[in-house]
Amino acid sequence: MIHTLSPSMPTPLELVSIVITAYNYARFLPEALRSCRAQTYQPVEIIVVDDGSTDNTSEIVAGFPEVKYIHQPNQGVTSALNVGLHHAQGEFIQFLDADDTLSPTKIQRCVEEFHTHPEAGLVYTDYLICTPDMQPARNRQRRGTMPQGEGSHVLALMVYRLNPFFTNHCPLVRRRDLEAVGGFNEKLKNAHDWFLWVRLAGAGLTFRFIDEKLVQYRMTPNSMSKNSVPVAYGKLLARQELRAIPEIASTVDLDEVIAHQHVNVAIKLWRDGSFAGQSRCRKRIAAVVASSSCGRTFCQHQQPCKPNGCCTDSRNASPGRVLAYALYRRTIRILACNRISTVGDRNVVAKYFHAGGGNLGRATVLSKRLPARCRP
Repeated sequence: MIHTLSPSMPTPLELVSIVITAYNYARFLPEALRSCRAQTYQPVEIIVVDDGSTDNTSEIVAGFPEVKYIHQPNQGVTSALNVGLHHAQGEFIQFLDADDTLSPTKIQRCVEEFHTHPEAGLVYTDYLICTPDMQPARNRQRRGTMPQGEGSHVLALMVYRLNPFFTNHCPLVRRRDLEAVGGFNEKLKNAHDWFLWVRLAGAGLTFRFIDEKLVQYRMTPNSMSKNSVPVAYGKLLARQELRAIPEIASTVDLDEVIAHQHVNVAIKLWRDGSFAGQSRCRKRIAAVVASSSCGRTFCQHQQPCKPNGCCTDSRNASPGRVLAYALYRRTIRILACNRISTVGDRNVVAKYFHAGGGNLGRATVLSKRLPARCRP
């Protein structure tokens, strides 16, 4: 049964475009399409952008005659998303991965929220993490508070967090706002959705959160989010790309943000690689030094770098660069500790860095919980 909005809502109802990107996920696509077809809100248009699949994706879509099908040579997910956005006619855009699903009332609830709160620029819901057969994954659900409010408040919360607060099919966004920031950044293979939400927050959009699990995120062995090292590199590149966005670069200490991500990359390399790769980790951590304005030092001034390449004069250094240097030195000491030789030790160290975040005092307290052989 199709439900319409309450009589107080304006008519005619706005068209919502659901953009699905697909690459060799024909086995999951029917479930995603059926979840779109079952939406209680109407009107919707469903667009599938096939990014060069070699399976029977086109045959699957042919079984859903109402779907607009677009095929392109394989160019990556960001290109496919932008193609879908270009062809969309709706006032609102709903993105969806081919292996995920929407609850029947997902779009209706978001549109209602837009009408109840006309100041909103992005409305998103909670999500359910599922196993490959779409059963709720035990002990894997999201914890913590989801941000909402004006863009500057959400921006600070999102930029300093390693992982996004929500998946890419949680939000419903006005098409004009997506077009105003240029859609997805096609330089990014990972973290492209995070980058887009940060761009929207930086543009001043107000975020609204609906505390209902109305989308389902399927965890599969091939999920992009499970490839920890490429994802970490993608997150690093996404944060470096923020330097080109004046309204964000002038608001956020990107030196600190990028320094944290360098540490994250190194930890991922260290945990996933062999001990022969420790030199790679140390080189990656050393790249924190290169994030400063003069290339090899954390100083704000343009004086020649010191011979050791590390200027730590607090009179001339920004808080972000001082923090970056402190993280750099601490990480070097830990990675140089050959006694950290078990997976358990590596996990403890990784948790230490992530939990410490940007708070050096908290990091110092946490370091006391490490095994003695692991302490810096």
